[in-house]
Amino acid sequence: MLCENQWHAAALMRGLLTPHLTPEAVKYLDSSVGLVETVIGRMVPIPTDTQRAEDPLLIVAEPYRELPIARSALRGPTPRLPGLLIAENFEAYEARKLLLHNMSHAALAYLGYSRGHSLIWECAADAEIAAAVSETIDDVCRALVLEYGFGPSTLAIFAEDLLRRFANRALGDTVARVAADPLRKLRPEDRLIGAATLCLKHGISPHALAKVIRAALAYDNPADLSAVRLSEKRKSEGDAGLLESVCGQAPDSVLTQMVSE
Repeated sequence: MLCENQWHAAALMRGLLTPHLTPEAVKYLDSSVGLVETVIGRMVPIPTDTQRAEDPLLIVAEPYRELPIARSALRGPTPRLPGLLIAENFEAYEARKLLLHNMSHAALAYLGYSRGHSLIWECAADAEIAAAVSETIDDVCRALVLEYGFGPSTLAIFAEDLLRRFANRALGDTVARVAADPLRKLRPEDRLIGAATLCLKHGISPHALAKVIRAALAYDNPADLSAVRLSEKRKSEGDAGLLESVCGQAPDSVLTQMVSE
């Protein structure tokens, strides 16, 4: 089971494995080894130094326990695991995770950083940020319904539960963790640009997402190497240049214009 927020993780993993295998082993890989993509939705914050000192093996997690996996990749019997969801249309669940869950989580972090928050629950408790993130969620939910056929009410319940989970103070989740590696999270098919592109595909104007993307472009946490590199590129290229070189958006694209405005 491949536990990573990455489109087409199975193909990526296969490409990493095959150069090290004999032709016979590659045949065995194709016929008998399931490279099964999963959608990890449970939030697991990084333990504090104090917690690590008390128990190096400690893992703190929220109660949520649903694990969609790709049925088509299974080889052999289905594993019997609590919370396992065998997904026929796995891409829909993958999109729901990356473009809704990861997008809204990142939106809280980047908007929160711009307003001086350090914990995700603080961002969720900020009325201005919460309103903006709710708008991004509404837009993306509409796009996901049109693209993948989700039931609107079912998706709305999922989104409402997300907001409740993000506000969980007991997790102690940090803005630095959720916002980490902005260069990756601003890629063309990742959570922010991918969500905005899906909205535009279906005639939905992602105004709130444009504000989030603008905040992500300005993320300059000095403790984050990716953020430092982003800041350096921003100084030399400007926001429009970043939207082209990092986000894959042409200078005259609708999204570039929205972010600039």
